[in-house]
Amino acid sequence: MYCIINGFVINRKNFSEYDKIATIYSLQLGKVKVFFKSVNKITSKFISFLEPATEVELQIVKLKNKNYDTTFKFAGGKVLNFNDKLRENFKIYEYTCRILDLVDALTFECGKDENKFFLIKRMFDFLDHNKNIEVVFLAFVFRFIKLCGYMPELNKCVKCKSSLNNKFYFYFDFIDKGIVCSECLKTLALSDLEKLKISLSAIELLKKFYKLNAEEIEKLKVDTEVIDEVSKFIFLYLQNYLHRPLRYEVNF
Repeated sequence: MYCIINGFVINRKNFSEYDKIATIYSLQLGKVKVFFKSVNKITSKFISFLEPATEVELQIVKLKNKNYDTTFKFAGGKVLNFNDKLRENFKIYEYTCRILDLVDALTFECGKDENKFFLIKRMFDFLDHNKNIEVVFLAFVFRFIKLCGYMPELNKCVKCKSSLNNKFYFYFDFIDKGIVCSECLKTLALSDLEKLKISLSAIELLKKFYKLNAEEIEKLKVDTEVIDEVSKFIFLYLQNYLHRPLRYEVNF
């Protein structure tokens, strides 16, 4: 099978002295692994295709031989956008790598999802001139979690289904994936590993991540304590769904 895909380079690794395997998140097929023959040779003109976050258009052929640990072989193409601005600033490049790592860890091969592709593209277009980068990044992570079908319950108690009141703190139940009110918590025997104390301010910020666009999120003024709380919550919540550890989990 021969096809053309548009996608972003997530990562690449050496297969042999001259060959590489690149992981691409594409509009047409979702995440795919593509074998690049002889790309490490000095004479190769395709090595620039494999820089992380580069947007490419690839002609690929489905392989019958699975010895390459990949499904497709590169047969030609062009670079649509090198996204050089994402590499000019160390902080921006760090967040770029976190995004790529998260996409790789949360997705499986050949699981097409156009919404995920355009969310990644939108984030890269917005990232290089963003002034509130940590909050926008957390919003991206939470939206990506939603697109993966892992949206937690934040509007009502997962036990009694009552609406959240104005109490300052609640708990998040990692077993039932939602907020637990103080009354229901009294009847539960959750360990410290199964629940997390979370403030109403953090819950409201998480809700805004779903409702607001990137420009509106960038303008949010959020206390550092709330950002740290939301960051901790997202990282712990992700552990339920990742098929491998995040490479950036220490700095999350």
